[in-house]
Amino acid sequence: MASSQYVRATPPPPLRPLITEISGYRLHSAPGVHRGLPSPSLTAIIALDETVDVTFDTGHQLSCTALVGGLHSRPAHIPYGELQHGIQLELTPLGARALLGVPAAELAGTGAELADLLGRASAELTERLRPAGTWSERFALLCTVL
Repeated sequence: MASSQYVRATPPPPLRPLITEISGYRLHSAPGVHRGLPSPSLTAIIALDETVDVTFDTGHQLSCTALVGGLHSRPAHIPYGELQHGIQLELTPLGARALLGVPAAELAGTGAELADLLGRASAELTERLRPAGTWSERFALLCTVL
């Protein structure tokens, strides 16, 4: 049985130059492939249940629980199973440098595991987000950490 939950949040004022949108999702559906379309934002994903698998048009593949996809000119392919559950952040190029410590150009056309950019802090953030009971709690925790 297909079901979906999608919640958006506006980042608090100090984060708005760095993050344009925060969203949470929990989707139950038939397996398929999502096409991550080009946008003016870098996309960070923190999976709350399973891993996220993505293939960029360059052929670069990632399979991890937290990642960031850089600016790209062609769709990325993200296969998914029956459950998708996580948080997505739309980062500005300034946000990539300020929050991840890398210029947006370094991630252009590809992506990286957040652990490669943030070290242990990436796993600690995921571990703190998973037990939170509501989207409001998760978003508040995320914004506090950021």
